Amino acid sequence: MASFEQIIKFENEKPNGVVRLVEAHGFYRAYNQSAYLFHQAIARHKVTKKFVKNINQQLVYIGFPADRLLERIGTRSHKKTEFGYDVELAADELPSDEGYDEWRKTIPTEAASRDVKALSIDAFTRLFDLSENLAKQLASWQRFSQKQQSSDASASSGQGGRPESVGSRFGGACHTANPMKDNGDPTANTEVTS
Repeated sequence: MASFEQIIKFENEKPNGVVRLVEAHGFYRAYNQSAYLFHQAIARHKVTKKFVKNINQQLVYIGFPADRLLERIGTRSHKKTEFGYDVELAADELPSDEGYDEWRKTIPTEAASRDVKALSIDAFTRLFDLSENLAKQLASWQRFSQKQQSSDASASSGQGGRPESVGSRFGGACHTANPMKDNGDPTANTEVTS
């Protein structure tokens, strides 16, 4: 496997219109300008930007499984190199050289991508919890509403929509008035009828 120093040197020495693919651990990767050419002319793979400490540089790269090489490059001319393959692009496939710097600026760093992913997962978790709580509250409200409707239906089945009085249950044998009418004396205003 090539070191990052070798990869950068190899990439910087490449001819114009060529995508340099470096093989490592069962994958092919295109770095920097080659990644740009691959992304613009061949296929829009996910691009990663990573700061490499031992060379004190930020690299951008794309990658794909080594067994997919021919599927990715199609019928383009390619030749084996010391570290992988050089893939030649047709003149009409080449993007502008000025576009590379602008394209590179749009790629988030690997750490920023992880942060965004973590924030996305956190936001999704909070949203899921919120929706779960709302669903519980809605179910509770529906149960309450059903009980209220049931209670209203049973109350309206009595006399004129009012609850049944004690006297009517016992054939009119007794009638109770307001027990608090005469200064709070519950025995005043109670009459027994026959």
